[in-house]
Amino acid sequence: MMRTDEPSGLSQPLRPQRDRSAYRNFLKMAVLFSINHGTVAAVLNISVQLLGDAGSYQSGALYITYALTALMFSSALNEALGPRWSLVVAAGLYSLYVLSLPLALMLPPEARGARVALALCGGTVGGFAAGFLWAAQGTYFALSARRHALQMDIEPAEANAELASAFASTFLSLELCLKALPIGLLPLSHKMVHVLGHDVSSSNLLIGALYSLLALSAAAGLTRVSDLSDAAKPEDAEAPRDTAAAAAAAAADDAAAAANRTTTVAVPSRFFSRIGAVCELWARRPVVLLLAPTQAAFGVSAALLGYEVTGKLVKQAFGADAVLAGSLCSALVSAVAALLQPVSRAAAKRVGRPAVLLAALLSFAALAALVLATSDGLAAPAFVTVLPFYLLQGAGRAGYEGINKALYADTFGPTDSPAAFSNIVLANGAASAVAYFTFPSLGRHAMAYAAGTCAAVAIVGYIAAEVAIQRTPGGRANPRVDPA
Repeated sequence: MMRTDEPSGLSQPLRPQRDRSAYRNFLKMAVLFSINHGTVAAVLNISVQLLGDAGSYQSGALYITYALTALMFSSALNEALGPRWSLVVAAGLYSLYVLSLPLALMLPPEARGARVALALCGGTVGGFAAGFLWAAQGTYFALSARRHALQMDIEPAEANAELASAFASTFLSLELCLKALPIGLLPLSHKMVHVLGHDVSSSNLLIGALYSLLALSAAAGLTRVSDLSDAAKPEDAEAPRDTAAAAAAAAADDAAAAANRTTTVAVPSRFFSRIGAVCELWARRPVVLLLAPTQAAFGVSAALLGYEVTGKLVKQAFGADAVLAGSLCSALVSAVAALLQPVSRAAAKRVGRPAVLLAALLSFAALAALVLATSDGLAAPAFVTVLPFYLLQGAGRAGYEGINKALYADTFGPTDSPAAFSNIVLANGAASAVAYFTFPSLGRHAMAYAAGTCAAVAIVGYIAAEVAIQRTPGGRANPRVDPA
């Protein structure tokens, strides 16, 4: 098609319009996913404060079930349901975990057994959902990136980086907003409402109800995103790609979609034959084991921050205002991680992805060292000296949520992505569960040494993984082409 209406009278070729439907659909998924998960993260942050021991048991049950589901069932569930319905079902179950908070708050204090039982049920269901929710997100991410690469005529690695950055920014920003939501209800903090024969804080009950409503609405909204297993090929007639990279990407996309269509109607024997795919990946792609300590380091660092810093140091320093201070500081982690996403992406293009991810792991190590050095509580003024703990966790999380996820997408591709992302869930969930159950019996120095050791092992493991990937032919499913 030629363009002849230019003032100069010269004909110019009309540039084809790029189809960004895959990117827009991915952003829709990211927003809904982030709202659903953000409510869970917010409830996890306040459950111990509001439910006491029941909240602690709930968190422990969540992380244990989270790790077990990732190990045994996540790949099979994702292949049986397909990418979209895995997200819908997992998000719906996740919502039940959020709903268990206001329901438990309504139970009278003397019904302690019932409250613990309800909390355990909520944590178990939430952990089961988390175990395959993140694997579903990883599969949807990989298929969306392939499709976006075809539509925009870019390399798969570039599409992975673009979508990873967009997802991380959306995810962390919405988590920040949802964690800060209780602050807006402070005027109601001293008002009580009579429920089932006892008084309950109206603000606590309202925040639990709002989180539940948001979680359920987001889960319902996920039914409206594209089902990538139904149509692997994007409509890109205006800008066809005939390169070898495009052909390989299209073939991989077709194979992944065909696998999803096949397993959606698979017989039970086929379903159960996929259980253990996570372990099978250990033998076939052992590099996933070298990357596991990175996932564990994030979980242990988060547990150290939540238990020792927020649970003890902040409580000791701020007294009656500890809940407000803890909420603000927790939101600060999400804010820092979100703000650093574009910085991390730009730095990865300039100095390489390994340097950025290593800097994130060093942030976790620095947090452990800071806890180790703070033996007598926070120095005055506490509102200033507490900030470095959360800034370091935020900096580390920026690399974990963005660069780390893109690394998995590039290394394993759509075919192995369900099992690969399940390994992220397994390593992070198992490490978090161990930390939450053992930290109460450890001293501050022992906890800090444990977290620091995890970060050190993660650094060594990641360097070894990069070396192995570079030396193995075909070690990366989507070879990254760094800009000159």
